Amino acid sequence: SSWCPWGSLKIGAGMRVAFSTWSFLLLRLLDRTGTAIPSEDLGEPKPCAPGQDCEIDGFVGSRVIFEDEMVRVWNFTLPPGGMTSLHRHDLDYHFTAITPTQLEVYDQHGKRLFDFRAEGTMGFKVKGEFLEPTVGTLPPTPRTHSALNIGSNDYYEILTEQKTPQKSEL
Repeated sequence: SSWCPWGSLKIGAGMRVAFSTWSFLLLRLLDRTGTAIPSEDLGEPKPCAPGQDCEIDGFVGSRVIFEDEMVRVWNFTLPPGGMTSLHRHDLDYHFTAITPTQLEVYDQHGKRLFDFRAEGTMGFKVKGEFLEPTVGTLPPTPRTHSALNIGSNDYYEILTEQKTPQKSEL
């Protein structure tokens, strides 16, 4: 990464984020005591454990840190041994791992699918009942899944759901 005098941060692969936006997201990530921005249709997170049938919820991250008509941005934190709720992705998204770790992915019936090193930026497009990778090399993944942190450190990521089609899709 390199700083740009015009107030942008070059992230890689030709992407730029306005410095003020990047600073806002990073500060919100570090401020874990703040109040999440409400999102009426998410419900409540439902605990899940490996090998169990779990109730599906809409929590694709730990909490919403920004939302407008175009995107919903999540702070996602997961301690070692921690598991996400069983959740369903209804929007195309990408995430950037701030602190990488090894994650294990489970289907909606608690069956282990695969594990992977969650690092860098990965992206997915909703295709039927699966998530097709657009950035990264993961296999197609069921839209409804959970993940377990099998690494030895806390995992932190910023996940951005795209509420409107990308310009290339119009």
